[in-house]
Amino acid sequence: MALKSAREKYVVALHKTGKALRDPSVAATDSTLLSTLLLDLFEKLSNASPHDANSYTSHVSGALALVKLRGVDSFRDPFAARMLMRIHTNLLISCIASGTRVPEGLNVLRSHVALVLDIKDIEDPKWQLSSLTADYANLRADAAAGQAPIENLVDRTEALDAQLLALYERMPDEWRFKTTILEAPSNRVYQKRFDVYRDRHTTQTSNVARLIRILLNESLIEYYASIASDQSHINLVEKTHRPIDIIKTLAAEICYSAPQFMDCLAIAKAKLTLRLDAHRENSLNHSPVQGLDCYSLILPFYVSARSPYVAEDLRTWVIDQLHYMADHFGIQNAQLVGQIIERRQDVPPWTLYAMLGSYAFAA
Repeated sequence: MALKSAREKYVVALHKTGKALRDPSVAATDSTLLSTLLLDLFEKLSNASPHDANSYTSHVSGALALVKLRGVDSFRDPFAARMLMRIHTNLLISCIASGTRVPEGLNVLRSHVALVLDIKDIEDPKWQLSSLTADYANLRADAAAGQAPIENLVDRTEALDAQLLALYERMPDEWRFKTTILEAPSNRVYQKRFDVYRDRHTTQTSNVARLIRILLNESLIEYYASIASDQSHINLVEKTHRPIDIIKTLAAEICYSAPQFMDCLAIAKAKLTLRLDAHRENSLNHSPVQGLDCYSLILPFYVSARSPYVAEDLRTWVIDQLHYMADHFGIQNAQLVGQIIERRQDVPPWTLYAMLGSYAFAA
């Protein structure tokens, strides 16, 4: 019922925005641009399927067209530049989820945002990651189109994975995690190790880089197998050894990042807004921020546990954490994802991303 009412209001807003777009003086205002972004947000939350690329990117592409209408140089103050940054992020994510290439205008927008906000790539890992994510979107779109030679896909995939590794190695000290090894096992801690980051922002950025690398290395294994089937002199086992090891390492690192948000009775105790009874887990109150912290783990968890190259104990641990997240934090989408992994349903990661509405919560 609530969704039906929201849909009706969405249609009204759509008509009003369409009317505004027909008036050049109104179309060039911040309010029209923000309205377009809100329509895009609602569309993503209420219709999670990214299969129709045109409908999935229509609003945010329209926002980019409005920017072109006004001229990117008219966005000179920090508030205006942050609107452009949101368009940049939304369009980038939409392209990945829908399997389409990033439009040329995005690079112009990106350069302008960096200039106004004085963003220096070398100092901002998240900004660097967004550039590499655009490369990933284009690579993914080209692979799906089936027109690029497999050797080209291998070269580009290996190069992008190397760039993501280099990004990690260049991260400033404040972005690096601190590792703790427990003496005894814990249900909330994988292999008795947990890593603590500065905040969700750094954790999420690190995990996005990891999940993209997992997907890249899975693609490499497929490409190597395809090439080996045509070229008998290639040792497939030897060729795939490295990407499999990379996947296992990255999946484990994602798991190590979880207890700082999820282990309410120990590691994440400080995040509680109210603790009615410290000895009973179901008596704990959680802030919306802690809920968002946990929600940001769902996609990385899924990509890790979905991989056919990880150990069964990791898959089992992730399933347990997702069910715990649903029961303890009330995040029902975690239950859904846990069941998908349990049933070994091969839902494409970016389809799941859209289903979760993760687009709307991008940091």
